[in-house]
Amino acid sequence: MHLTFFEKAEPVWPKDQAFTRNLTCGFWVSLKAANAAIFRVTASTTYRMFCGDRLIAYGPARTAKGYFRVDEIDLSDFLKNDSIFYLEVAGYNCNSYATLNQPSFLQAEAICDGCIAAYTSAKDGGFVARVLTERIRRVQRYSFQRPFLEAWRLTPQYASGYFCLPEGPFEKLETQPGGKLLPRRVALPEFCALPAVGIVATGRVTEREIPLRHYEDRSLTEISDILTGFPRDELEAKLSDDACRYEFSDFDFSVRDIAGAHDLCAGHFLTVGFEHNSAGFLSMRVKCTEQTRLVLFFDEMLKEHDVDCFRMGDCANIARYDLAPGEYWLLSMECYVLQYLKVIALSGQCEISDIAVVEYAASETGLPPCPVKKGSLAPIWDAAVRSYRQNAVDLPTDCPSRERAGWLCDSFFAARVAYTLTKTTTLEHNFLENYLLAGQLPTLPKGMFPMCYPADHDNGVFIPNWAMWLVLQLTEYASRGGKMDLISEFRAPVLSLFSYLDTFLNEDGLLEDLPSWVFVEWSHANDLTDGVNYPSNMLYAAAKQAAGQLYGESALCREADAMKKVILAQSFHGIFFQDHAVRRQGKLFCVHESTEVCQYYAFFFGLATPDSHPALWATLINDFGPERKGTGRHPEIAPSNAFMGNAMRIDLLLQNGLYAQAAREIEGYYSKMAALTGTLWEHDTPTASLSHGFAAYAVCWLKLLGEQNNWRQL
Repeated sequence: MHLTFFEKAEPVWPKDQAFTRNLTCGFWVSLKAANAAIFRVTASTTYRMFCGDRLIAYGPARTAKGYFRVDEIDLSDFLKNDSIFYLEVAGYNCNSYATLNQPSFLQAEAICDGCIAAYTSAKDGGFVARVLTERIRRVQRYSFQRPFLEAWRLTPQYASGYFCLPEGPFEKLETQPGGKLLPRRVALPEFCALPAVGIVATGRVTEREIPLRHYEDRSLTEISDILTGFPRDELEAKLSDDACRYEFSDFDFSVRDIAGAHDLCAGHFLTVGFEHNSAGFLSMRVKCTEQTRLVLFFDEMLKEHDVDCFRMGDCANIARYDLAPGEYWLLSMECYVLQYLKVIALSGQCEISDIAVVEYAASETGLPPCPVKKGSLAPIWDAAVRSYRQNAVDLPTDCPSRERAGWLCDSFFAARVAYTLTKTTTLEHNFLENYLLAGQLPTLPKGMFPMCYPADHDNGVFIPNWAMWLVLQLTEYASRGGKMDLISEFRAPVLSLFSYLDTFLNEDGLLEDLPSWVFVEWSHANDLTDGVNYPSNMLYAAAKQAAGQLYGESALCREADAMKKVILAQSFHGIFFQDHAVRRQGKLFCVHESTEVCQYYAFFFGLATPDSHPALWATLINDFGPERKGTGRHPEIAPSNAFMGNAMRIDLLLQNGLYAQAAREIEGYYSKMAALTGTLWEHDTPTASLSHGFAAYAVCWLKLLGEQNNWRQL
């Protein structure tokens, strides 16, 4: 069914600027008081909408290239009186995993009391616009996976734009191609201000001529036609280079109350903490008595009692504001993730108050009580739900920090969480629909799905394993009551995937030397993926089995059974499953090296069971788990990691009725995460993302434990 979202609104942008990189544009519209009002809007790339100093919308929900989802916002409560609405649109025009490289535009329409009151148009639809030169364009990328850092140069005139129309002249707008329109489906987020709970440090800052360290991430050093952005020598603001010159001293770590306003003058900083790791927009009130430069460092944890804006190694958690004398509400344009914020005054004098994170998270679930009546597991439940909400705004994402990308495999587990918490498949439907609409990407081999989407893959990298996980997810989506027409439309792409992957089958019927990035998990297992990688083949057999059952293709089921027999014969050597085999002088030899996760793959995908491999099962149950690093057992077997072997292990324990052990191990793996950040992590150590959508899978385990009555004291 064709849906009509706009009657008059056209996609528009300032003339000749639709392809300008990192251009932010402000749009204003004045609406008369009304009893009922609906505002429909979409944009490329992102927009945010205000009424006065209240953020009322941010979007749109992401989808495939050439398509745009339309947000529908009820403005009735904002139109008790005549009101001005202000929208900012970031036109990034660069490739990333978070937003797509597409020409910029805004398309919006207001319907008040049943009549069109204003609409975007190249003529006169009631909207006026100007390019926001206050946002510095030529800055570095935030990360390889996301667009640009934020650097702003503000005056009181900009601040007044939240409340009234600015003075002209305004931009001449022109109509843009726009794209095909789709419904948002998922609920609009609610914007709750999460205030800082205390000052954790103050001190001094000086700028050294010689850098104290260096930051050389690829997002800064490898700008090209493949990774788009601004070359380093063309940057107007070099935020990471500058940050490497800051030297901090005179630390005072006494915890102080943050209530009220705090004076901050040149050469000083203050660091504030939040109750837990939060995803959202950095927010604070600032009153400047003179020209002031503020730099913000933020991160998900403290490192040696300080905020390290480069802790993750591949993104720069920095923002900068140059402020003329006046009063401001600073609110970041992009969503970030943090538990600690360091506010640095490099020049000037100001007063800071109301430091907060305006939360950007899924609104369909709050923080339901832990279903397991045991206090030690409740914080893990809260951390898992929080991690889910931060990674489920418009589609299931891996992390809300360095990437904000919709990754396969992560989505297999996140979709289970979404259904557990919401009892709907709406979020998953959007995700799968995006993949279907993507079609064949020109930079990928015919038949291969992108590893994450919506995303630009100009470098041609893909993860063949992740496409296999997509097939498994389709079967579970069907079991959750998913749309059968969408599942049917995936039939041809799935068979095309198998046709491509089958070109890598060797004489034994196993995949050998898969191309691009072969991914098993974040552990030593990823170093053993050359030749015939047995975990990858276990996964492929499971995918063929699933597709055969889903689409009635009995030949695929027979192929899966044949693969399993060969894998068992080659990989299992009496004690453990081996990870891979390689060619030597034309012959295939199994390398006698095993990882913990390889064993879990074998049980997870049904090649082994407690009955078929009782000795191995007993070893795994008794000798492995969260305590193994401490016991030192089986040092020859490389440990698994949070993503994803540890999760597979917990699943296997629960599937086999070992509820008490599963509960203890959930606590062993995740309690330190919940205690340190209030979210769950990408790794089992505090590196990389500390709020990961995949890790929210603990919700499903705890829900299952809460439903069991046949397990006793833990």
